Amino acid sequence: MHVQFLHGGRSFQEVQQNLNSRAADLSQATTDVVTAASAPDDAHRRVAPASGRFSRSYEDFIDSGLEMAGVTQVVNGVIDTN
Repeated sequence: MHVQFLHGGRSFQEVQQNLNSRAADLSQATTDVVTAASAPDDAHRRVAPASGRFSRSYEDFIDSGLEMAGVTQVVNGVIDTN
C-alpha cells in the first residue's frame, strides 16, 4: 500500500523547522492549560481560552506532521528527503 501526502513545495529543512516550531507552540499551550487549571480563584474562566489555544496548536502540529510525511519518502527502507 502506498500512501501519498501532499506538501506545499517547501524544502525538508523548512518543513522540519515549521514542525519544530509547532511542537514548541503545542508544549506552551499544554503548559498554559495546566497553569489555567491550577489557578486558585478563576480556573473556570481561564481554562476555556487556554483549551482553545491548545486545540489550535494541536491541529497545527498535526498538519505540520502530515506535511513532514509529504516531504519524506522511504525507498527500499532508506529515508529520502529529496
